[in-house]
Amino acid sequence: MVPLIDEKLRARQSASERADDAGLDRHARQLIKVKDAPGKDFTEFAAFDLSMDEQVATALGGVRDGIRATDLPVTELQCLRSLVRLEPNVTEVAAFLQKSLTILGELEGAARWRDLVGPGVQLPPAGRRAARASS
Repeated sequence: MVPLIDEKLRARQSASERADDAGLDRHARQLIKVKDAPGKDFTEFAAFDLSMDEQVATALGGVRDGIRATDLPVTELQCLRSLVRLEPNVTEVAAFLQKSLTILGELEGAARWRDLVGPGVQLPPAGRRAARASS
């Protein structure tokens, strides 16, 4: 499958783009070339293991459990609140607020009253200014 995708991508590229890519590939190969010389020790490469061990499995299990435990609407509201705080563009803030209103409507429809008045819902000053400007 990958060769077919590569072939289609190459067909779409112009000759100059292909030449640039070839030069980039050549440069990358030079950077990763390992010179074979007497006395070269490759044991550190052999020790590097990407296998799944118990520690990795435990960490992934914790991530999986954390994702399951996440209250997605509230987490998304908290993220949008942070974006509103950081974004200087009022148009972008208005889009974030629109998305927030949709989520708030979902929380209201589910009668999640505590989440509607929680800290994740409180707008930072930039959000209040954008809300006033859009109304």
